[in-house]
Amino acid sequence: MKFLSNLNLSMKFIPPLLVGTIVAIAIGGVFIINEAKQASYDQGKISQNAFSVEQEHAKKALLRALNSKADSVGRFMAKVSPDLIISFDFTGLKAFQVEAAKDPDVVYATFLKPDGKSTFLEYKKPANMSHIIERRYLIKNDNDKLGYVVLGMSKKSVIHGAKISSERISSAIAKVNESAESSMKRLYTIMGMTTIAILAIITSLLFVLFRHYVVRPLKATTVLVESLAQGNGDLTVNLPVHGNDEIDQLKASVNVFIQSLRNMIEIIVSEVQYLSKESEELNEFSVGLSRQSDQQRSQTTQVATAMNEMVATVQEVARNVQEAANAAIVRNRQTGAGIAIQGDRVPSS
Repeated sequence: MKFLSNLNLSMKFIPPLLVGTIVAIAIGGVFIINEAKQASYDQGKISQNAFSVEQEHAKKALLRALNSKADSVGRFMAKVSPDLIISFDFTGLKAFQVEAAKDPDVVYATFLKPDGKSTFLEYKKPANMSHIIERRYLIKNDNDKLGYVVLGMSKKSVIHGAKISSERISSAIAKVNESAESSMKRLYTIMGMTTIAILAIITSLLFVLFRHYVVRPLKATTVLVESLAQGNGDLTVNLPVHGNDEIDQLKASVNVFIQSLRNMIEIIVSEVQYLSKESEELNEFSVGLSRQSDQQRSQTTQVATAMNEMVATVQEVARNVQEAANAAIVRNRQTGAGIAIQGDRVPSS
């Protein structure tokens, strides 16, 4: 807390605001990134589902194409074989069988009797029929049932096509995922640059606005109050008030304080002027008193001198009187002694 108390307002308020902004941007960025990831994941799932559907459609299309080929070959053989069957031209039937088997999608081709039993034409039917589609086509001559054309169609082409389609789909999904990852990386880069730009802009705006609307007015107020405290302030200066926020209220209070000081000093100056005038009058009066006192002191000095002279005269008179008295006493004593001597002398005569 002591460390914070030594910081200025910019360092106290701007860093917390920036930290709050960073936290808000980070939270928003995490939310956006999660939403982007979820959207990318959903888009990938949608694309994968779409590709799977297309793959299924392609597989069905290949199956339809395979069945269509089987229909074309089987119906053709069923259409041309009645004459060969009626004429017992088994060589021709064999030729059709061999020719049909040349197709890579045809595993086997043969002719069956009306009861479904095989004819003398040999063919090899695979033991594993999981990849074989067997199609039968009725052979008719007018309304007479002559037998069946049987075709075993291999689904290898379908499987191969599905595999190729799956590889293409996997490649497309991989490209979509790669594109999504690349988009996410670009999003991270854009968000990082955007965050830095936003922080730079916010920092600049906060710094400029805070210094303009808070620090500068407070510094002006502080300088004015310090100059007043040091006795060098100009009481005729007022701080500009442009609004009603806390800073403007503080400046208005300082202006009121300065006005109060100005009024107080004006009253003090008026009283000082009055006291100065009275002091001048008292000074003149004291000068008069001093003159009178000097005169009285001079007169008192003269009176004292006269009194001293009188005292000296009186003392001289008293001394003379004392001498006269002493002389009289001496004479009286001498006179008394003379009378006594004279009295002693009278009886003896």
